[in-house]
Amino acid sequence: MIRVILFIIVSFSFQNPQEQSSTGFYVMISEKEKNCPQKFMTMDNKQAYCVPRKPILDRSVFVSVSEIRQLEKRKYIDLYLSTKGMESLKNLVTNLPNASFILVVEDKVVGVLKNKDVVGRFIRIDSDILSKDIDWVHDHLKKSNL
Repeated sequence: MIRVILFIIVSFSFQNPQEQSSTGFYVMISEKEKNCPQKFMTMDNKQAYCVPRKPILDRSVFVSVSEIRQLEKRKYIDLYLSTKGMESLKNLVTNLPNASFILVVEDKVVGVLKNKDVVGRFIRIDSDILSKDIDWVHDHLKKSNL
C-alpha cells in the first residue's frame, strides 16, 4: 500500500518538469520537519508548511479563476481545474484520506484542502471581506493566464 501511495505521489510530481512556478497542490510532509525539502509560508507569514520540492498537481491543471465575489461578510474566488486535474485530485484525496493538501500560489500558502472541499470542478478560496488576500491570489492567478 505504501509503495502504491509513494508511486502516485512521485508520478504526479513529474507531470510537467519544465514548469518552474511554485503554484500548485502539494502534499504536506509536516509543519515542523527539520530536514524539510521546501517550506512555504501562509499569506500572513504566521505558519510554515513543509512540502516536497515539486507539486503533486502543478498549475497546468488550473483552467480558470472566477472574478472576486462577495457573500455576506466573506469574499471568494473559484479556481476551476481541468477534468483530468480534478479527477487526479479526487483520487489523491480518496487514496490519502489523512493527508493534507496545500494550495500554493507564487510561494504563498493560500489554502489547506480537506476531503469535503473536493466536490465539483472548482476549489473555492475565501477570506474575510476586509482582507486583501483574495485580491492578491486572484491577481497572481490571472497573471499566469487563467
